[in-house]
Amino acid sequence: MSELPEYFRIAAKIVERAERGLPQDRWMRGDGEQEALVRAYIALQNACINMHNDIIQRGSDAMDID
Repeated sequence: MSELPEYFRIAAKIVERAERGLPQDRWMRGDGEQEALVRAYIALQNACINMHNDIIQRGSDAMDID
């Protein structure tokens, strides 16, 4: 399996800082980390949409709906 893009690693660091209880103004350091978090969110959202569409397609295929 290929490794996840770098922005997922950065996003995980941001989440870890939040879970440690750091103040919100210390969760992200700079624009690069903000961009990485947004990229990770978009990639995750796209993956969820694709999975949802696959589930619908499999259901349609199982019922022979064209």
